[in-house]
Amino acid sequence: MTAPRTPSAAEPEKRAEKKQAPFWERDPTQKVGPGSPPSEYQWPPGYCPNPAGRPRKKVVEMSVPNNATPLQQRLIAHANKVVGEVNGKPVTRIESLLIKLEAVADKEPAIAKLLMELYGEAEKAAEQSSLMALTAVLDYKEAMGPAFERAEKAGRPPPPCFPHPADIIVARDNTFTIVGPRTAEEAALLKAMIQYRDVLFFVVEEYMDIIPEFASVEKGRKYYDKHRRLFYRFHRHIPPRLYKKFPPFRTTPREGLDDESAPDPEMGEV
Repeated sequence: MTAPRTPSAAEPEKRAEKKQAPFWERDPTQKVGPGSPPSEYQWPPGYCPNPAGRPRKKVVEMSVPNNATPLQQRLIAHANKVVGEVNGKPVTRIESLLIKLEAVADKEPAIAKLLMELYGEAEKAAEQSSLMALTAVLDYKEAMGPAFERAEKAGRPPPPCFPHPADIIVARDNTFTIVGPRTAEEAALLKAMIQYRDVLFFVVEEYMDIIPEFASVEKGRKYYDKHRRLFYRFHRHIPPRLYKKFPPFRTTPREGLDDESAPDPEMGEV
């Protein structure tokens, strides 16, 4: 990596000379605006006042603490694995162990007791982790919620923080689920899905406007149902805060459509 070039002693003087040039001597063909300042305020060619460039915008992703060790997490997953059914109901490994414990308690209770102690410690750590995670989620919603609301009211882009506070749903049993994107990559994918969904919405609206003139009602209904199914397939992956209801089927144009298609005299249309 090469070191940034430093300006020579003559370059500041050249820049000072440029600053003294009056505005009426500027090149009229030069574009002046954001990113293109007037020539008298430009740095000399080959010199960069900030060689590192603009710092990247920091993206904040919520982290959920977990108090259980990796071994305890594997034990919990192993204990909650379904191993069979009893009267049509699934039975987990821990429930099966309890049944076997009653049967072999008199023969080898030490092994069963050891396993139960391990599972008990793992469950205790999991409860502590759940409590810590719930506390972190509530703190995140309380801290970031107002910032997202202010950005939405002002019409600005939301803060680069994931997930969106409204996408964290806390249930009555103190459990929570995240129904929206958790990373910047997932947010970009969600944005593309919403754009495609809105295109479907627009296309169907336009198609229903021309059904009376160019298509039969039966053909229009098939076209409508096909795109409606595709529309709601995207809603399975879209947070509830961004839901959009599909337009109802109709065979008449929207109101005011004739006025929109009429020539506009102000634009020179006849």
